[in-house]
Amino acid sequence: MSSGTDLTVNGYFHNNGEITVKDGASIIQTSVADLNAACSGSYIIERAGLNDSTDYNLWSSPISSATLTSVFTGSNHCDMFVFDEVIQDWRYDFQLGNSWSCLGNTGTWSASNLATNGADGIMDISRGYLMPGSPTNTTRSFTGEINNGTYTYSVVETDSVTDPSSGGNDWNLIGNPYPSAISLDDFLSTNYNGGTGDITNAVYFYVRSGGSLTSGQYETYTSGDNIYIGSAQGFFVEALNDGTVSFTNAMRDGDNTTFRSSSNNHQVAYFHLEGNGLSDAFRVYIDANASDGVDYVYDISKMYNWNGFNAYTSIDDRDFVFQSIEPINFNQSKRILLGFEIPADGAYTLVLDSTKGDWDNLKLLLRDKENQTLQLVSDLSAINLNANTYKNRFELLIQRVLERTPDECEDLLAPPDSNFTGIESVASNQVVIIPKNKAAELISDASIKSCSVYDLSGRLIHSAKVNQSNYFFRVDNHGVYIVQVHLQNGLTETRKVAL
Repeated sequence: MSSGTDLTVNGYFHNNGEITVKDGASIIQTSVADLNAACSGSYIIERAGLNDSTDYNLWSSPISSATLTSVFTGSNHCDMFVFDEVIQDWRYDFQLGNSWSCLGNTGTWSASNLATNGADGIMDISRGYLMPGSPTNTTRSFTGEINNGTYTYSVVETDSVTDPSSGGNDWNLIGNPYPSAISLDDFLSTNYNGGTGDITNAVYFYVRSGGSLTSGQYETYTSGDNIYIGSAQGFFVEALNDGTVSFTNAMRDGDNTTFRSSSNNHQVAYFHLEGNGLSDAFRVYIDANASDGVDYVYDISKMYNWNGFNAYTSIDDRDFVFQSIEPINFNQSKRILLGFEIPADGAYTLVLDSTKGDWDNLKLLLRDKENQTLQLVSDLSAINLNANTYKNRFELLIQRVLERTPDECEDLLAPPDSNFTGIESVASNQVVIIPKNKAAELISDASIKSCSVYDLSGRLIHSAKVNQSNYFFRVDNHGVYIVQVHLQNGLTETRKVAL
């Protein structure tokens, strides 16, 4: 079967010869009855990997009983890794006491080197493996009986493990068990299942490291990204519970490429941080079903990159590659804490790649608390950063700007002794108001001279001289208030805010 060929079989194969499935081709079986083994023929599934022995792919086996040494011929045994989900670290999947060969050295495998479960040299169906590329054997061949039907694989939630070197402690490396692609949406629908399953709503792919295992990065995808997971592709998931993941024939598809991207989510902002030839992406979702706290609709844990360069959001000291918040109401602002891990001194830039959905009346601003700056993300220039981890310096502020419609202006009363006649002109990024429980924080890129707060009858509730770039105030009762902010540069901004 040549590349790009898809063969769908509604029953089983009567194969007494040999069928070779070239890289990019697919065999899709819809019957759950596995009668393939009744025939004497064999299958060769070919998949192309990387051509550098210092570069790595995540693999899984599309056939039963594949041995590591027969598929990954010529590779050093010490470069063939499996992820031990029990101890959250890399180990080996070889038989205890068997001999190994690595860079001219030999020895025998001891228990301390081997995976906790299933160490026998045979690739477990639905398990993922980290394997090096080969300059002489780029195409890997899996020979045997093809996998078909339903497979389950155990996942482990290990909160007792304290080493967060990968950004968490519940990672499990699994893989597509079929000689065809599977739909990510179908896989997550079954195994995340709206939060009732045993994993979170995402998968993590290890991407080409550029010649060094320690320089690799992860790409994360979630429901609605409309991608397909290729045959023999390994990937990480994060466990919510000790349990299982399932693979079924219903997930199988003929698009046997690693990814196919497009998104149908309603409000998503795609960001990346770049600098020194590195780039790392994260997303922010606005969704009516989400909360501002941690949930597993779109709050997806960050899996730290091996190269030490990471960009993410944070909630309650947990780091996320995707974070969701509730819809932002009229003239409301929300704050998202950002984290940047910088491996080398240099100039770095936060870039808004694109948005999906309605962002017309939302402003995205970056607050640098150290430099006391507040800028539209679209206007950002490079920031010089030293090698360090920045957990509390940067914030993403999302502000719903006022629309000057008659309905919104009707009940916004003017404070006394002011020139306010409705909704005043709002400068592009002068003041952000973040409401809290009967309180609010004012943040500005210009020094705030004074602040006055009125109720809707025009009564002065609070007044203060500020003379700094941020200010916090409280009110006694919940309600809707008019906040008037005078800046040192002579501008005045007036906002209607629910507190």
